[in-house]
Amino acid sequence: MSETRGYGRLCNTVIRNIVSSLLAEKHNLNIVYHDAEQMNQLGLGLFVGSNNYTESILMNEENYWELYNMETLYVNFYTSGGFQSKKYTNILYDHLRKETVKRGIVAANPFKQRYGTNQDLFIHIRLGDVIRYNPGLAYYLKAIASVSFDKLYIASDSPWHSIVQEICQKYPAATLLDYNPVQTIQFGSTCKNIVLSHGTFSAVIGYLAYDSTVYYPPFEEGKLWHGDCFSIDGWNQVKMD
Repeated sequence: MSETRGYGRLCNTVIRNIVSSLLAEKHNLNIVYHDAEQMNQLGLGLFVGSNNYTESILMNEENYWELYNMETLYVNFYTSGGFQSKKYTNILYDHLRKETVKRGIVAANPFKQRYGTNQDLFIHIRLGDVIRYNPGLAYYLKAIASVSFDKLYIASDSPWHSIVQEICQKYPAATLLDYNPVQTIQFGSTCKNIVLSHGTFSAVIGYLAYDSTVYYPPFEEGKLWHGDCFSIDGWNQVKMD
């Protein structure tokens, strides 16, 4: 049968799995998804078909559309790559906006009562092993100052980093969240205003934010570890001087 594999953390897997699900659905392929339990927790509703074949081929960004557009695909596939370029993440974003897909994601969200009922601001601050790529304190402060909000929530993989602590000092009423990754995505996506970092984890929070205004940092092709997964119509880039 087909299967998804590849590098990266949770949201690299989310993107790869959704792209694979669309291909599997086109050709009714039986497929095993990496991190299937967490995908179920997010309510992603990934497709599993019935067709199995004896031969398997590599599927990546270069041959995806060739395989997708075949009248019939008589092989299994396994994945490689991140599918983080704009042409893939925009299709993924549109897929997540389909009403049937949205209903499943909202139903699975334990914080679903918050959708459309708050004026809160959620900030994701990705640091950890990619601190050198963080857009910096000035970016977050500028984004916060541009938003009118009731409550401020902060999520970070490095809560004691100086960027996080300086924001908390400037906004002492802020709440520093301590959720697991799936819960962080689910809670963050219900806030009216969302400020993202670089990286796919931030991007997926934005993708699942159905009633939110989304802000993101400047993106420079080739200077980050991921593709352009933020150029979404309606999102707001925070331009730095």
